[in-house]
Amino acid sequence: NPFVFIVQVSKRYPCSYHSNNVCLIMLPCPRYLCCVLGDILLSLKSLLLLCGDIESNPGPVELKDIMDKLTVIASDVQEIKTSQKEACKRLDAIEVKLKEIDSVKAASMKQDRKIEKLEKTVSTLVDKMDDLENRSRRNNLIIFGLEETENENSNSLEARVSKTIIEDILHVSTSGIERIHRLGSQTPGKARPVILKLLDFRDKLTILRNCSKLRGTNISINEDFSKRVQLIRKKLLDCTKDNKRA
Repeated sequence: NPFVFIVQVSKRYPCSYHSNNVCLIMLPCPRYLCCVLGDILLSLKSLLLLCGDIESNPGPVELKDIMDKLTVIASDVQEIKTSQKEACKRLDAIEVKLKEIDSVKAASMKQDRKIEKLEKTVSTLVDKMDDLENRSRRNNLIIFGLEETENENSNSLEARVSKTIIEDILHVSTSGIERIHRLGSQTPGKARPVILKLLDFRDKLTILRNCSKLRGTNISINEDFSKRVQLIRKKLLDCTKDNKRA
């Protein structure tokens, strides 16, 4: 068909537009523009859904929902304020108790210092009393192993000690005995110790120097000390025995 041939290969030149404007986009027809815009919108929708920041169908926001949320927030804030007030009250109570504890601690420390001072005073007084007691026992002697006799009294006991022990065995002459008696309660079959106080301290020293003459007898003579000094002397004696055994 010659007509069809002429239409297909006719010398019809297309329209071409040249411009330096970079923002100018030329499309072949309006229908093509609609297709391009549709593709762009679909791409944007897909990107927004992938982001997760936009709901698929959030729906309209009602004023009632907003007020409900604000009410919940206000209630939470009120609870926080109440809890904060209670915490503040507890902290105030703790501070008061700490102040009371500090005051009690200060008073206790003060009392401790007083007690320490009193303990030192008591210790000093005990030492002084012990020294006075030992001074009052300075002229005393205790005799062990002297058998008791029937109807024994202070006079007969003094005469017996002076004659039998001091003069006959020890060969010592004394200025006299101030007082003499036995210690403790009477026990059958057991002789109680005899305590005596000499008038002269030098007589006591002389008797102690001659106590070696009592060897071979059941009689022994010791000095008279306070309970405290006796315990100290006993500990020293035990230590001395242990050292000798070692």
